Amino acid sequence: TYREHAVNRTTAGLSNQFGKKDRLGLDFRYEFDDYDNADSDEYTEYNPSAFLTYWFTPLNGFDTRFSYEDTDYDNSTTDVATYTGHVRYLRQFTRHLDGYLKYRHSFSDRDTGDHHIYHPSIGIDWQPDEDSGISIGVGALFSEWDNTNSDSVDPFVDLDAYRIFNFSRRGSLSITGSSGYEETSSDAASLGYSLYYKAGFSLQYQLLRRLGANVFGSY
Repeated sequence: TYREHAVNRTTAGLSNQFGKKDRLGLDFRYEFDDYDNADSDEYTEYNPSAFLTYWFTPLNGFDTRFSYEDTDYDNSTTDVATYTGHVRYLRQFTRHLDGYLKYRHSFSDRDTGDHHIYHPSIGIDWQPDEDSGISIGVGALFSEWDNTNSDSVDPFVDLDAYRIFNFSRRGSLSITGSSGYEETSSDAASLGYSLYYKAGFSLQYQLLRRLGANVFGSY
């Protein structure tokens, strides 16, 4: 059944770079949708998160990110609270190449049963210059349900790549590609998460000293 609705999303963030490669920050997302006719899928969502990257020696560091997502359905009791976090040990091999060991964990508190995802992985970060880079890792998703859904183990590829083209002092074009997974709030998804593969672009132009414009798209 076709059901037209509009999704409204607002994001805000604050970050601080306190070392050559050390950063910390906070992000917040607020989202809600609106159906033409009242629908049980209407929701309001809050998603605060925090991140930290710190190198404790020139060759060894770590990064971590934690987030909380609360999805409240307007006309249903199937609300979902999801806690997600990862810790990644970083090792610099060369000026442009790092390796990492990563562990990510996701926990969803649902009326239909709690859901855990355990995700260990290993990979590399390669940045040949300031305008390009790729992060790729392999691992497995261990999905565990506290209900009648079957537990599962799935191989997985983490990917995040970008390339920036500077065509003037004021303008640049960024091309990106990624793959990942995200917890789904839909009880119709029996696995509890969805895999995605994404390509996109971002065109940025500095109109004035304190005014810029950004056009972006993705598939």
